[in-house]
Amino acid sequence: MTESLQRKLENLKAQLGGSNPIPLERLVIERVVSCWLQLQHIDVLVAQARPGTVQAKFLLQRQAQADRAYNTAVKSLTTVRQLMPNSAEPRARADNRANEIRDPKAGTVEAAILPLDPRERRRA
Repeated sequence: MTESLQRKLENLKAQLGGSNPIPLERLVIERVVSCWLQLQHIDVLVAQARPGTVQAKFLLQRQAQADRAYNTAVKSLTTVRQLMPNSAEPRARADNRANEIRDPKAGTVEAAILPLDPRERRRA
């Protein structure tokens, strides 16, 4: 059973991660998989509990908490993916795009990078 569970977790990580996830995405995927496992475990415990007992009530509350944690992790993964650059270009070029200047007259983007010092920005 342990082997099949490990295979399932690795398969889930591979499906969510794709070919080359960035480190932040990998961390969020780990969280999603961990919350999924926790939710599966609590679902089994709820199914085994006798209805109407204190234990069953506690497990139902714990199940709701695990479900919220799982949904939050999935939303976090979605947010990270929406914020990631769409292309596979190097990180430095993607970071530089944030500092590009738009030329209002020509409507084009100049590749000039804004200086870090605010006093030099005024001269640019």
